[in-house]
Amino acid sequence: MYKHGCYFDINHLIWFIIVIALLLQPCKPQAYSAEVEWTTAVRLSDYKGYKSVSLTKYTIPDGTIEVLWDISADTLPKCPQKDVYIYIRHGSYPLVTPYNETYPENFHIEDSHHLKLTTNNVTLPYSIKMPKSGSWFLGGFLPRAQKQYLQAGLNKKNCVYGMGIRVISRYMVDIDEVSTGKLYKFVLPANKSKTMKLTVPEGTTSFSVLVDGCSVNTTNTTSCPVLIAAASGHIPNVSLDTNVNCTSDTCQLDYQSPFIKEWSYIRIVPYLQANDTELNVSLQVNTQNCLMNQYIVGEPVDPVEEDDNQTQIIHYKPKPAPPVTNSSCVQLQQMGRFDIMNEDFLSIFIFPDQFLYPWPNMRLFCPDTQVLLTYFDLSTERDAGGTLKVVFTTSHLYVHPQQDAKVYLCVMKSSIPSLTTVTDCPGGVSLIVNSTSETASTSKVYIPYPSGGRWYLGMKSACYNKNKTEEKCLKLPVVLTQVFVTRCVDNKCGGKGNCQEFFSGMLLFSSCECLSDWRGYGCTDGSMAESDGTILSTMLLLTLSNAFFIPGIFLSIRRRMFVEGLVYVFTMFFSTFYHACDVNNVKYTWCMMDYGVLSFCDFYGSIMSFWVTLLAMSQLNDTVRSIFHMLGALCLAMGVEYNKHGLWVFVAPALTGVVIMSISWVVQCRKRKNCYPSKWRYLKFILPGILLAGTGLIIVAFLETDENYKYTHSAWHVVIALSIVFLLPSRKTSKGSFSLSDDAVLSDGQDYSLVQNHQVEAVGMMSADGIGDDSDDECILEPTRSRQDWNVIL
Repeated sequence: MYKHGCYFDINHLIWFIIVIALLLQPCKPQAYSAEVEWTTAVRLSDYKGYKSVSLTKYTIPDGTIEVLWDISADTLPKCPQKDVYIYIRHGSYPLVTPYNETYPENFHIEDSHHLKLTTNNVTLPYSIKMPKSGSWFLGGFLPRAQKQYLQAGLNKKNCVYGMGIRVISRYMVDIDEVSTGKLYKFVLPANKSKTMKLTVPEGTTSFSVLVDGCSVNTTNTTSCPVLIAAASGHIPNVSLDTNVNCTSDTCQLDYQSPFIKEWSYIRIVPYLQANDTELNVSLQVNTQNCLMNQYIVGEPVDPVEEDDNQTQIIHYKPKPAPPVTNSSCVQLQQMGRFDIMNEDFLSIFIFPDQFLYPWPNMRLFCPDTQVLLTYFDLSTERDAGGTLKVVFTTSHLYVHPQQDAKVYLCVMKSSIPSLTTVTDCPGGVSLIVNSTSETASTSKVYIPYPSGGRWYLGMKSACYNKNKTEEKCLKLPVVLTQVFVTRCVDNKCGGKGNCQEFFSGMLLFSSCECLSDWRGYGCTDGSMAESDGTILSTMLLLTLSNAFFIPGIFLSIRRRMFVEGLVYVFTMFFSTFYHACDVNNVKYTWCMMDYGVLSFCDFYGSIMSFWVTLLAMSQLNDTVRSIFHMLGALCLAMGVEYNKHGLWVFVAPALTGVVIMSISWVVQCRKRKNCYPSKWRYLKFILPGILLAGTGLIIVAFLETDENYKYTHSAWHVVIALSIVFLLPSRKTSKGSFSLSDDAVLSDGQDYSLVQNHQVEAVGMMSADGIGDDSDDECILEPTRSRQDWNVIL
């Protein structure tokens, strides 16, 4: 996303001024005291896909009851005001859809907070109640830029946009920590709630909160006037999160799939009568856990048999069953990580026996009375910028012939699916496969930009007879679970874009750079895309229009201007293949070498063509001309590498060449005591050439847009190439030969009088080529010699 290297840029200075202005804004008085405050500023870019999003990371502490995002955007005076899109997400990078782009199939999208403000320096406060603790990511960007290609430097003002962010968190400090299995007694004053926190052990599928023995003002009562609410990862909201309103002296709340190794919170809210002052409460927290066991990992049975349809069937037998327990789930070992080629976002997760010879095995017998569990770990730094892919497969070959099987897979972050939640998978991602057909036997899901932490996979099967009635499985179904971390969508973008990696600050992420106006995370939204016919016509126009350089190349070679001809060949060659590589479509793109090399050579050749043409039009001796050729080659190489899109990299050599040419013409005028070049050459060659070149410059600088690019840039190729035919001077004659062109220098009082000892009365003659002649159109050659004599002269 950013190039390495340090150099001065006016935009850097402008951005520094905006940052200082944003950070020095006075903090507005808040309704509460801020406990934690973060302040930062980020630069905003026009939206061109996810690579344009400026990402920032914040950490919200445990026990936070409210976080305020105080955001302001600004730009320089007299710059146009723009909207700013902001997306906020917990756990990982937010997914942005400012123009309602569609996502690829089988994508699971987590909701983000999104808002919009305008760059008028007005602060937009955005509050989130009871936020989850941990990492939060904010992404900001500007709308799509207007469809206009302006050469860098033509803009009247360098407009830079920035966003200042102040994050203020208010958190609770009076939270009591409790342990499971212990009895706690406490007193609740009227109109004051109590918040407690606990961490559940590994393997916990649920916990229950039991409130018993309530008394009001030390008087026993048959009811317990409290409301119990619980949540994992954040302070519970009593109206939104799991809660129970107690109506008796014994009350219990069951919370399914709590976060493992993270804080879970319990709030006790009393609702006493007006004359009641306090409430005595007894509370106990109990957990339900899974057992750790290497159970029912499939093993192949030799030999491999074949059925009547010549389909290979591998028979499996289960490992010895563990002792009978009352646990509703069985937990397997953790899935190991295998990084492919040591690259970013290319990993697979496997069971420990995956590489055991001779049979790597990822197949499992899935029980119908228990939940089969495994898990894997993702890193925020290594994996959050990729895409998590889970593929779940079963087959009718491993199901009893008298039954059909349906298998459920629940993917949860930080939580374990229990026997009651594995089928619906609330808060997670659910996959369902069955053995009735091949299409239904495989299911997959993509989770873009997954949160870092521990992910759990819970599996459970259900068997049905041919009457669709559920019954006990006569043979446990075999399932295959595959887990990957990839770039973009399976390391590609559906043939409509290129999958690349970008940095935003210190955050690395992969994103599709879509072509031909395709949009979306995987370049699957073709609502604004161009057709293949339009793209092919664009490619042909931009490449074949370079053929108009051929007349100029032919003319320069005929006139013995080999340096100029070589530059024109170089320009035509690299412009052709640059545009063949620059086509916004994978199908029609052909790059003979690295795109950056082609781009450099195209711009360099174009500017060098201007330079050598202007030098050719100048009246310079060979030594001075060669010096200017080399000086131009060195300086232009530096300028194109510095900023090939800049205005001055075109203007500076053009102005310098015009100055050199003008000085040489003035010198010739003084020596000849007459206008140089002649009026005839001005009218018939120089003026048309200047009009063609000027038209090309106007087109590329002021008229070129996204929509007409293929026409305007092709026209630029044509008019610039044709201008060479008019601007190239006539062929120079060798010393001792006779020519009455403008290249001939006359001393004062000298006359053209003798040619090979013959008297000739002439003041002008046509050059060898005719085109581009510098002769004086006011003089008419009076031939007094034979045709043979004139052949000698020509």
